[in-house]
Amino acid sequence: MLIIIIIIPAVTLLSLRKEIGLKQTEESKVLFFYGNQDYRFSFVSPKDNLNSVVVKLKNISIKNSKPVYFRLLDNQDIVKQIQINGSNIGDSSMVRFAFAAIKDSKDRRYTISLTSPQTEKNEALGIHTDTLNHPVIITYHIPSSRLQLISDIYKNLGTKILTDKILLATWLLLFYVAVFLIRSLDI
Repeated sequence: MLIIIIIIPAVTLLSLRKEIGLKQTEESKVLFFYGNQDYRFSFVSPKDNLNSVVVKLKNISIKNSKPVYFRLLDNQDIVKQIQINGSNIGDSSMVRFAFAAIKDSKDRRYTISLTSPQTEKNEALGIHTDTLNHPVIITYHIPSSRLQLISDIYKNLGTKILTDKILLATWLLLFYVAVFLIRSLDI
């Protein structure tokens, strides 16, 4: 039984190719950008090997099919630049901007600039933000070590289980029921 609880998740984690870094999913409003107005925000990468950024964008009624530019800046220098077509953005959809991994990205402040110079005001694109204008964003990183990833996940899981009393009580109850059922089948 212990093997099922410990070994199978570890083997499953060995196939993980990306891990989540920064995750800000609270949203309350949409800010729009078009023409010469861009949308800029900064974030600190929590891990090395940053290789994609996902933001929640809005293309109202999917009217806009003009070029949209994603620029990842480090001290005002363009590190990565990606162009997509506005028609690739849904009416509120998570859009992934993937690029080659940035090896030494941990604890570095990056700025993202989203622009669409050819877009008119009536077909403006939006980005979902919270009340403080921080965007809905998720960063993904390539794990530097599979064993470290497994260790971190088990440490975090242990901490969360011990702090959540209801989850701990439920888990222990299910564990005891499973042990009781296994023993009763062996009779």
